[in-house]
Formats: sequence, structure tokens, C-alpha cells
Amino acid sequence: ARQDAYDHAAAAAAHERSALGGAASEATDAALALALRQAERLAPGLASLDHGTPGWSSADLVGAGVPAYQRVGTIHGNPPGGDSGGGGMVGVPVVLPFLGTRGWQLWSDSREDAHGFAQNAVLRAVAASEAMRVRVDAYDPRISGAFGLFGELQQRHPGIMPAPAHSPDELAAALADLVTTSTRRGARLTQFGHGGFADLVAATEHGVEPYRVVVLLDYPAGVDAEAHDDLVRVATTADARGICLLVHHDPEVTPDHGVDVAELLTLLQPVALEAGRVVLDDVDVGGAAVASDPPPSAAQSRSVCTLVADRADAMTLPTVDFAGTLPPEDEWWQPVTDELATVIGYADERPASIRLRSGNPPLPNVLVGGAVGQGKSNLLLNLVHGLAARYAPADLEMYLLDFKQGLEFAALGPAPGREHWLPHARVIGVHSDRPFGLAVLRHIAAELTRRSDTFKAMGNVADIAQLPPSPDRPPRILVMLDEFQVLLGEGEAGDEAARLLEQLVRLGRAYGVHVVLATQSLAGIQRLATRRDSIFGQVPYRVVLKTTPGDSQQMLQLFNTAPAQLRFRGEAILNDDYGAVDANQRILTSYADKAVLDDLRRRLWRRSGDDRPPRVFQVGEPARLTDVGTAAVVREDEESLGAWVGMPISVGEDPVTLQVRPEPGAGLAVLGDGPSDALGVLGGLAYALARAGGPGTRFVLLDCLPPTDELAEGRQALADLLRRLGRPVEVVAKDGLDDALVALCDAVRGGSGGDGRPCHVLGYGLHRAGRLAQLDALREVVRDGPLAGVFTFGWWNRLHVLTDQLGPNRGNLNAYLFLQHPADGVRRICGPTVSWASERYRGLYWTGMGDQPEVVVPFGPLRATDVDALAGGAA
Repeated sequence: ARQDAYDHAAAAAAHERSALGGAASEATDAALALALRQAERLAPGLASLDHGTPGWSSADLVGAGVPAYQRVGTIHGNPPGGDSGGGGMVGVPVVLPFLGTRGWQLWSDSREDAHGFAQNAVLRAVAASEAMRVRVDAYDPRISGAFGLFGELQQRHPGIMPAPAHSPDELAAALADLVTTSTRRGARLTQFGHGGFADLVAATEHGVEPYRVVVLLDYPAGVDAEAHDDLVRVATTADARGICLLVHHDPEVTPDHGVDVAELLTLLQPVALEAGRVVLDDVDVGGAAVASDPPPSAAQSRSVCTLVADRADAMTLPTVDFAGTLPPEDEWWQPVTDELATVIGYADERPASIRLRSGNPPLPNVLVGGAVGQGKSNLLLNLVHGLAARYAPADLEMYLLDFKQGLEFAALGPAPGREHWLPHARVIGVHSDRPFGLAVLRHIAAELTRRSDTFKAMGNVADIAQLPPSPDRPPRILVMLDEFQVLLGEGEAGDEAARLLEQLVRLGRAYGVHVVLATQSLAGIQRLATRRDSIFGQVPYRVVLKTTPGDSQQMLQLFNTAPAQLRFRGEAILNDDYGAVDANQRILTSYADKAVLDDLRRRLWRRSGDDRPPRVFQVGEPARLTDVGTAAVVREDEESLGAWVGMPISVGEDPVTLQVRPEPGAGLAVLGDGPSDALGVLGGLAYALARAGGPGTRFVLLDCLPPTDELAEGRQALADLLRRLGRPVEVVAKDGLDDALVALCDAVRGGSGGDGRPCHVLGYGLHRAGRLAQLDALREVVRDGPLAGVFTFGWWNRLHVLTDQLGPNRGNLNAYLFLQHPADGVRRICGPTVSWASERYRGLYWTGMGDQPEVVVPFGPLRATDVDALAGGAA
């Protein structure tokens, strides 16, 4: 494409030479060649090429580099030895310094020509520069639409060119960002001893900020005194800080009070347009006339914008290697002193750190935000792993909850084929829901109370930082809530979550509790309307990746839209002053792929010797007996037997236990749809009873389900497991149900099962038993069996079916567990005020004790592969 451009210029020159001859022709050739070479050197590629050359339609010259000079027109003066009528030199571009200077002040006798000149300047700057290395902010107070030529860039990459500002308020917001950018760059230049922005860019390893071009059309229209002052402040040091202004001055506009246009214009290079010519008072062009380039056509601008946007799509920032942010392995697990600190990325040459501490100044909690796909999950994982490498599990515990449909936290816990886990993690919510989130908040709130009592007993200690490292010092706690706004939904649960969250962020710092709140957006969270200050007033750290201007201000402060101007995934604004604009720090967060983090977890786990896996919770999955198979089976007294009905929705790792005693009412009715959940409940009961009971304990399994349905493996696995545990098992199919009930009834009448051995009867799908000839026997077994050591645990699909089979007193059963069951039946047993939203993998457990029933997570049906693990663990 570059050669095509040169060929075009050569052809034009050949045409001109045909009118010349001899020495004049040679002089023309030499002058033209020198001019083209000089223009190419100063303004490479599209910064100096004529719009008519083929290079403008090729991707080869787009993004060739950041041009310091730009073409503004061409010379059409007389050739050496010629006369005024001999024609002018063809294709000799005039280029002026632009990026790296304060910029240009433009005057024109035609407003249309001035806007066309500005369009040309912007198109050349954007097209010639490397992708994302130039950002253009425009102010068009008269809504001329001149920047509609760049609509595709504005839509696809507002980080290169946001939509033009049209109102004074929009201009004020843009200038506030520009002042902040200039201030920050000035501080960095001083800090690192660089002479100018170009030196800073050359020395920067982790990410590159763009040159900033500011275009003002029809100045001073729409510019008030405050905006004018900001413009002057920026322009005064613009050349050293990578900021360049292009100001079109309209002298017919009467400036606002306090606006001295000369104060700004005298800082800029004057460029005038008169009758299609460029007049450069301060530039010597040998008296030749400089013809202004025509504005680009709409088709040409669209084509170039597409090429630039495609380049930007494909461009990525240099990656900060997460492993490079970690200390050497022999420096892992240093004692916690007064803070928890870890590196999350780099700001130029400097590591960017999060330092969680309770005082001097207090920086206890963090808010992390960012739009979808911008690297929020990666940032959270690197924060977790960075802290885990620096501090031992005895000094730092983590409660990690994800309330979205993500699986990022799943890798932090145990899994089939993966023996290791993150040893610092005490609770992992892979896909949490509000009940579990509330349970965790309650647990941490109770821990605050426990620590308060402990600190008082230690001599009224006011802050955990006052305690020296010792085995008696409680560990710091990190609570990470991804998409935390789910907790703050409607209803009483949302009220309680907001109250607990406020308590944790306000009081937790003194007791070593640090909260990380993460979200894609804070917009529309009604519960924050009254608690925003009380919650976020305790969250000084803000780390915001690229997001919308509205969300930027929600997560930082009003008018702080810096995250909206970030360009790449992984870039973020780090702010440790509650979102104040002056505290913005632009960083590039570190990145580690899954294999690197998994290897780190393996090494940390081996180093810890941890044999206690974290409590793992996930919505949409049952609990697994294999996860708690070795837990102790709790018995309240010598007569009782502990039977597991499921896992609690709580931080506790012990199953919910039904105490089974030889008393009337013992047993359990499982009610509702969901064969898988029902079988899981009965399986957990049977396994715990087999372990808790004596050697004579036996089981009778009344199986009314089809022999080859999807639960056949689970039923067979349970029978095999009970036998492996040394318990006799009798499996009764549907057609043998009446005979089995007669035998059980005889055993009840004989006492203790007839032979001194406790007997547990499990009924699978008793609602499918049909018309039982021995219905009275079933009722007698359920009602009178417990006193004789025969206990019944059955599953029926509806309460009314249970009532039809067992009678109006339902066998005097005291314990019920509802699965997916109509609400009216639930209320008949648990009371009229109970609200139960039936869903899979949830059960509502009721014994008549306490104010409210308890929600549990049923165990999943056993698999054949579970038998060895459970039988071996129990042994």
C-alpha cells in the first residue's frame, strides 16, 4: 500500500515534468523527492498521504505508529526557473507538529471549512496511530453533527472516540477527567524523572495510556468561566503530558463573563483558513500558497473507522503475570502484623497493592466492579490466591460466595479426581442463594460477638492489630461476596441481609474481618437507597474495571467516570479514598490461567497438611453423603439413634439429625414430588442409622418403584452399602408388600422386632402401593412399631395419600420433611404462616419443635462408586 502511494505521487510528478524540461525538470524531481521523504519521515503513513492514494483503502498503513506531525495541505507554488503561469509543484504535503504539542488554534472565514479541517485532523491522528494510542474527545455545542463521520468508532470503541459532548455539563465532566489525567501524569513524570509523556510511554512496561486530543468546535460557544479555566490549566502543560487541543475559534461568538479567549488561544499554534488556503504565520513555506486538504468523504471515513475498530478489537495490553507478583516461596506465610497486603497488578513500573487494615488510615473493605467480560472474576481469584500465598491458614480464613451462574470458586474446593483444595477456605459457595448467604452473614456476625467477648477478657483490646502473633490470636477473616446485590432483594431476607452487611463492614475491621463486595452494576438496587452511605461509607477501596459512565459514578463518586474510559480487559481504576477523583490510579491487573492457580493451590495444600475440606455449597445440586460420610453421628442419649435428614443451609458442616427414640411418634414422613430427593433423604437416614445402631440392627426396604427406573442404581447401592456395614437387609418389591407388612406387624406385637434387634423400615414410593390388603398392618407398624424397636421412614407424594393410608392421625408421626409439595399441605402440618417455595434439592423439615421449620438440602441418591468410600470410612 505504501508503494502504491509513492507510485501515485510519481505519476503526478511525471505529468508535471512533461511541461518542464532540462535542469528545471531535474530540480523539480529533486525537490519533490526531498519533500516526500521529509513528509514521510515526520508524518509516516496516513498522517501525510493524500486522500486519493490507494493507501487509504488498505489496512496495511492503518496504525503504523503515533505521528508527531500531520498533514494540513499541499504546496502549489512555482517550480524553480518557472513562472507564475507554469503550474505548481504537485503533491508536496505540508505537515505540522501536532501530537506532543499543546495543539492548534484554528480560525476560518467559513465554519464549514473549519469543521472539515477538524475532521481531517482527527481522522489522520486516529488512522495513523497504533490502535488505542490516541483518544479524541470532541465538544460540539451547536450540534453540527460534524463528528458523525466517526459514528462506528463511537459505537464500537468509545475508548478511542466517545460520542461528542453537546452541553456545558457534558463538557464539564470531560474536562474534570482531563484535569485528573493531566494531574496524574504530571505527578508520574516528576516521580520517575521523565522529561515528557513520550519518555513515560517509552519506559512503561505494563500498559500504555493514550495521547488525548481535545477538539472544541465554535469556541467559545458553550464554554463558561469554569470550563475555560480548566482548558487553560490543561493547555499550559499539555505538550509535556500527552494532551493536544484543536480549538476552532469563532470570533462572532460573544464569550461568557470571565472567559478571556486570548488566554487560551495564545497557548496554541495559530492556523488560519482563507478561501481554501492554509495561512501559517509562524511557518516559513517560501511564500508558496498552501491549499487546504478537502474533508474526507463519508465513505472513506467509514472505511477507515472500520479498519481502526478492527485493529482495536484484536489488540490486547501486555499481560502482568500473576506468578511474578508473588513473593519467593521461602517467604510465604509471613505472620500478620497490622495488615493483609497483596499485589493485584501494576501501575506503570510500580506494583499496585490492596492493603487491608483497621487503622492509620483504616482500609478494611473493598468494592470490586466491572462490566461482563472485563476481568472481574480473574481479579477476585488473584486477590484470593495472592493473600493465600502470603499468609498461613492459621492467620487467614476465607468465606467465598458467588451469587451468579459462575463456577470460578468451584476450583477452590475438593472434587472427584482432585484431592487438594485452597486450605484457607472455610466456606465456598459455588453458586449461592440468599438463604445460604444469610447463613454465612449470621455466622460471621456471631463470630464478631465471640471475638468481642474474647477481646474484653484479654484486657479490653480494642483492635486485633494490638495482638501480637500467637496461637491464641484469632485469624483474620476475608468475606468475599460476588454479585452481593442478590442478597439485598425484596422481603424480610433482604432487610436482614442489609442489616448484617452493614454490621460487618462497620464493626468487622476491629475484629479482623474484611469484606470484599463485587458486582457488575449497582444500578437499581433499591435497598441501597437508604443504606448506601452506611455500607459504602466503610468501604474505602474501590477497584473498578471497564464499565459504563453511570456505573462508574455509582461505584466511585459523582463525575468520576474514569472506568468508562478504560480500553482493555484487565485495566482497572484502583482508588483508596472512597472513589474520589484525585485518588484514581490506573492499573493493569495481573492474570493467571487456571493451571497456574491450581498448581499454587496444590502447593499451599501440601504445605498446610490440611485434612478438613471446606464447606462447599451450590444451588441446583444435592448434598453428597461422601462429603460427610466420616462425620460423627450424634446421639442425644443412650436410647436415641441419630438419623441424617440432609444438610443445613448454614456454615456448619454437620448434617441435620433426627433423634429416633423407642417412643410413639418416632419415624419420618417424606412428602412431595421428587423421587431423587426422596431417595436421598431415605439413604442419608439409613446410612446414619446403620452406623449409629448396634450390630443387630436390620433394614427392611419396601420398594414400590419400578425395578428399572432411573433410581434403580441408587436403591441397589444403598442396599449394598448397608450390607457392607454388616446390617441385614431385606428388599421387598411391590407385589410382596402385604406379606412383608404382616411379618412386620407380627414382629411389633412380639416386641423388639421379635428377636431383640432394632428394625428400620424404609418405604420407597408408598403412594404407589395401590390398594393394600394389609392396610391395618401398615398403620399398626407405623403407630406401635417404635415401642417395639421398629421405626418407619417412608416417602409419599402427597399429604392426603399419607392420611388415607395411615388414618387421620397419620400414625402419630412427629417428623415430616416436605419436598416439592403444595403449600396447603405444608401449612396443615407446619402452621398457617409458613411460606414454602418448593424447589428441587430443597426440603422443609419439621418436628413440631421450634418456631419455624428448617430448610435442608437432601442428599443425592448413592452411586455404585460411593459404596467403597462410605463403607471404608465408616469402618
